[in-house]
Amino acid sequence: MSTRKRRFGPLSVLPPQYRLAVVLFVGVFYIFINDITFAACLFVVGMLVFLLETRKSYGFLASVFVSAGTFVLYNAVLSPKEGGGLSWWVFTINSLGIERGVVTGLRFAGTMLISISWLKVTSIPEMYDSLSFIKPIEPWLLGILRGIQILSREFVALTQSLIIRGVKWNSMVSKIKNLAPLLTVIIPRILENSKMSAVAQVSHQRVNTDRTVGSIVVNGLTVWGDSDDPPVLEDVSFQVHPGELVYLAGRSGSGRGPLLKAISGVIPGIEGYIQGEVFLSGLNTSTTDLAVLLSTGRYIGPNPFSNLYGLTVGQELAFMTESYEEGVEIAERMGLGSLWKEETTKLSGGQQVRLALAGALVSKVPVLLLNSPLQELDPQGRVDFLYALKEVLREGTTVVIADPLWEEIKPLKPRVLYLEDGRVQKPPKNWEKLVGVRKPFRFDRVPREKVVARMDGVHVSLSGNHILRGVSLEVAGGELVVIVGPNGSGKTTAMLTLAGAIQQQRGEVQVSGQAGFVFQNPFLQFARETVEAELGFGPRILAWSEKEANDHIAWGLYWTKLNPETSPIDLHPSNARMLAFAASETRTTLMILDEPTVGLDGFDVAKLVSLINKLRSRGVAVIVISHEEALAQAADRVLVFGEGRVVQER
Repeated sequence: MSTRKRRFGPLSVLPPQYRLAVVLFVGVFYIFINDITFAACLFVVGMLVFLLETRKSYGFLASVFVSAGTFVLYNAVLSPKEGGGLSWWVFTINSLGIERGVVTGLRFAGTMLISISWLKVTSIPEMYDSLSFIKPIEPWLLGILRGIQILSREFVALTQSLIIRGVKWNSMVSKIKNLAPLLTVIIPRILENSKMSAVAQVSHQRVNTDRTVGSIVVNGLTVWGDSDDPPVLEDVSFQVHPGELVYLAGRSGSGRGPLLKAISGVIPGIEGYIQGEVFLSGLNTSTTDLAVLLSTGRYIGPNPFSNLYGLTVGQELAFMTESYEEGVEIAERMGLGSLWKEETTKLSGGQQVRLALAGALVSKVPVLLLNSPLQELDPQGRVDFLYALKEVLREGTTVVIADPLWEEIKPLKPRVLYLEDGRVQKPPKNWEKLVGVRKPFRFDRVPREKVVARMDGVHVSLSGNHILRGVSLEVAGGELVVIVGPNGSGKTTAMLTLAGAIQQQRGEVQVSGQAGFVFQNPFLQFARETVEAELGFGPRILAWSEKEANDHIAWGLYWTKLNPETSPIDLHPSNARMLAFAASETRTTLMILDEPTVGLDGFDVAKLVSLINKLRSRGVAVIVISHEEALAQAADRVLVFGEGRVVQER
């Protein structure tokens, strides 16, 4: 659990609206300052505000001074000719120009220092609160600020991935050098995120509909992701009766995700193409407005962040229910009560899942369509969600769910629809072993070597939140350590710090050699436009020979069975995870896997176990963050996190 530091700066102590008023007043005052005394006073005030704020950045301070100095120089060498002085070609230098330059530079520096201080201490939700009283711009304002949140998240995650993989990011020159390739990767992601954001925005609109009966009818459904691709679903037909619970079984890539999207209307409303008919509560999904469909059937995808549209936990739940009391109640039930004002981008992956599910449960729509809701939840989160799911089923809600954790859902006695190769088929006798039941994890016994990574009394604060509170741990070569703990307990932050992507404020971090890291959401770490380029990125950053790099690419393509020309952002989530495993395996001494089994079927899990055994036999230390108790039981050691520190070792 994180705690927010109190603010004591001259802007921080003001409410958001007053802070904005101060910045606007300074901006207007800037125009009328033509006297060196007033300009100097504004500069002094700006410096004091900047230096007294708790989130100051001296990089910004240096850039302001450089910009202000440029103003001084520009005005000095282009002084008014009537003031005399030194002249050469088009340049003139005299006291009038120098004074004008000093005034301009001082007032610019003072204004920028106050503005930067405002940006540093004002969160995105507070910016929204400052301007939301202007009702005509409120929807636009929310969309713009949500876009800024998404862009910031993409930038931070990709930067962390690049740092872990060996890209230099410790100077202004290196940051500028890496900016262009960074943009080439982020721009396609922004376009992809715009699709997901459009779905979230539409699903958060309140549309009055008299559809209260949650029936589903699918007739001869064929689905294409792209008109030139083979179909991902073919000639699918079935019915779901109101109030029924249906479990979609199948291997990774069998078509369960596209089927849920087609039922909700996301396909073809936002992406893809269909042939055949789908009726949701009697509404034809091909001819009905998507906002109406999503107010009838709530779709929750496997990427928790893409399901959210509110800037804070409270705002997200306010979209889903008009009752403040109901919003608070579901937040408490899903373990989010203390995070009501927290930004959705500051939540852990598991907390984002909790929030998306809380919104779905409280929305009281007649149909819930859930894709992999359980895997990123901690054990208590699963208990809380399944209890709430039982309640909505008793109320007559229709639920269609796809999730690898069949054993958790089985006690609810759902009807099973089995998908294979894009078709609904009769389940084979051993289907539970194929897709729904985790086999015991069996890892090779490997002798423990010397310690390769260590954290000692590490503290980390991010955006004013104290997240890590004295983390101490060590891991040896060949060792498999599993980290468990509640959602939001600091597990991922600790491992990003160990891998060098986050700088600690206190304590010591040591890693011998190269660290590798597979993110909880693998799409956030991809740095190149094709599968082949992604596999070759790490070796080339680490200056491997051309033959070594090509051999690694060949192995990665063989191991993943992926098309080398495919874009990583177009991959199925399970394939994206397998690509991330292969791309991160670059002679590391420490490999960190964050929720590596999410979305994987039994066959993919077996490949993951084989990879971990291969790494450990080579003397690589492997750390796995997971909520799977079976995985923890097979580890050499288990570290339990709680409230930003290791609270138990077993």
